[in-house]
Amino acid sequence: MKREHEVRFLDVDAADIRTRLGQVGAVQRIPWALRTCWIFEGEVLDLGLCLRLCGQGARVSLALGSSCASSVLQGGAAVETVVSDRAAAVEILRKLGLRETRYQEHFREEWRLGEAAFSIEAWPDLPVLVAVAGPDEPSVQQASALIGFDFGDAQAESVEQIYLNATKRNVLAEPTLLFADTAHARAT
Repeated sequence: MKREHEVRFLDVDAADIRTRLGQVGAVQRIPWALRTCWIFEGEVLDLGLCLRLCGQGARVSLALGSSCASSVLQGGAAVETVVSDRAAAVEILRKLGLRETRYQEHFREEWRLGEAAFSIEAWPDLPVLVAVAGPDEPSVQQASALIGFDFGDAQAESVEQIYLNATKRNVLAEPTLLFADTAHARAT
């Protein structure tokens, strides 16, 4: 499985981050849109593994990860592929004995600069955040510095841990994670 290092910077101004990314030559790869994720688990998978079927716009991906959290943890591993037919993918997963255990949604856009990926994200009941990912910690530190972040402010926790710290909610125990009103997040 491909390993990557990822950190988050919390409570950011999305418009300011977009400006900074453009100034350093980053390219927007995926525009701001609602991302929906179905988490599948089952006995056919090794302990601790899960499959995430996520859709954003016309793009649907299937990822096998070593964590059922919504994000790759620091040093986490995952393998991902693009799926052309979401309904067929769900049918295959169910026929393999997997079951949908959770559904989550958040707004997200992705930018690229070299090996670094920058995701501006809005999650229900959390302030806007930026995730910076790369092949290793030095590359993530460098990418973070390029857009003006102090790496000392970086959070290496998963979004689920951020929820637990900020709101005392264990979203891994919630079957759905939805926006009460998507109008605010849609406009970010």
